[in-house]
Amino acid sequence: MVGNASRVSEEDYTEIPILFAQLGTIIVVFPIAHYIGSKIGIFPYFFEPKEKKENEEL
Repeated sequence: MVGNASRVSEEDYTEIPILFAQLGTIIVVFPIAHYIGSKIGIFPYFFEPKEKKENEEL
């Protein structure tokens, strides 16, 4: 009698931890990269900096 564990490949067990690692990396790296890009001027700001808002009002 053989259970399901012997029929499932090892790759099926490692897919979920790899998926969580990739999602975690995206969640951490994307905001940092976007912040740096917005400071350089490549991307628009998610939130306008306070200094920029104060200068526009004057």
